Amino acid sequence: MLIISAAEIEKVLLDVEWATIGFFAGLFIVVGGLVETGVIDMLANGLIDITGGDVMITIIVLVWASAIISSFLDNIPMVATLIPIIMAIGNTGVDVMPYWWAISLGACIGGIGTLIGASANVVLSGMSKTYGYPITFMEYTKVAFPMMLVFTAISCVYLVLRFCVFV
Repeated sequence: MLIISAAEIEKVLLDVEWATIGFFAGLFIVVGGLVETGVIDMLANGLIDITGGDVMITIIVLVWASAIISSFLDNIPMVATLIPIIMAIGNTGVDVMPYWWAISLGACIGGIGTLIGASANVVLSGMSKTYGYPITFMEYTKVAFPMMLVFTAISCVYLVLRFCVFV
């Protein structure tokens, strides 16, 4: 692309979001370390122990945990940490398709719960402030968090029906 666009390499490199790249590189290194040290396997086994391996209970735990955590932490690092846990559960021979859906829906829906739950919310906050309509963390959360709870409950019901009732 640099060759086709004839852009100056130095300028392009200055415009790269190095902090974001560094963050993700560090995140994947930490998650890789958790995998290599066996922490991820311990967490996967702990989840199976807590839920007794019951698919319905595991779906419910994953959806709600993903949603609540994603409300207060960006959903990308949270999902990056959960992926190896789900993969470890899959290594035991369990069908993990419902669990992929559970963390996907939980993380996406949870991100709407607070201003810091998703980067789009942070952009919204900045733009609204720029145009003279600032939105505080609490103003946003008072409206969004209850909606997030309702959407999470609906998703939970859907996943249980889809993967446990109408199999």
